[in-house]
Amino acid sequence: MTTVVQHEIESSRIQRVIREAEELFLQEGFLHFSTNDLAQRLRCSKRTLYSIAADRSSFLEFIIARHLLRLNENMLAAAEAAPDWMSAINAILEATLETFGAEATRFISDLTLFPGGVRLLRQTENARLDILARVIAAGIADGTFRKIDSRLAAYAIIGASRRISEADFLTRSKIPWSHALTGLYQFFSRGLLAPESSRRIQARTARGDLSSVKVLSGNGARPVVAGLISRAKNGRANR
Repeated sequence: MTTVVQHEIESSRIQRVIREAEELFLQEGFLHFSTNDLAQRLRCSKRTLYSIAADRSSFLEFIIARHLLRLNENMLAAAEAAPDWMSAINAILEATLETFGAEATRFISDLTLFPGGVRLLRQTENARLDILARVIAAGIADGTFRKIDSRLAAYAIIGASRRISEADFLTRSKIPWSHALTGLYQFFSRGLLAPESSRRIQARTARGDLSSVKVLSGNGARPVVAGLISRAKNGRANR
């Protein structure tokens, strides 16, 4: 019985350290922390840290991987819940910003300077490309977006997002990462819109009829994005 209780306490302690490490990294970055610093800030022993990962670099990678996987999950959930394709693009942006938080500039900069972080960004990137490409493809199919290769558009968005996340850009531009990413998505979303869709949205905005831009919101219909992504998942499973 004592062993079970001790195991539960240890497991709870480790989960707290992991959770607080992720929060700390997002708020302050991580490259400047030594193992001693991490143990002090996370209120644990170095032994606890080494029970999670073999060394400092492995610990950093563990926390980063956990965060990037959550990012992908949040992006997918946001896209599935969106009522239309334009809203899905905006929802993906909002999910990204919410996952990282408003103070993530230092974390993003450290991520692109840390070889393990760069590797994990690349490893988890295909899921983000897939979400964007499927949303864009569906928007093209129903006339919301202009005719363009959906995969090319997704690569352009992800590639540009990666570039504005690099330390040299953030240092030179002095723009907070969240502001830069928002501006980038606004640029691409306007460029994606088919001319007729753009005119309709501008007219509705001018009239103050903002709710009509989300064409399925409030009518009880199942979000169309969820149907698209479910069908795409089933298609891959059947192949």
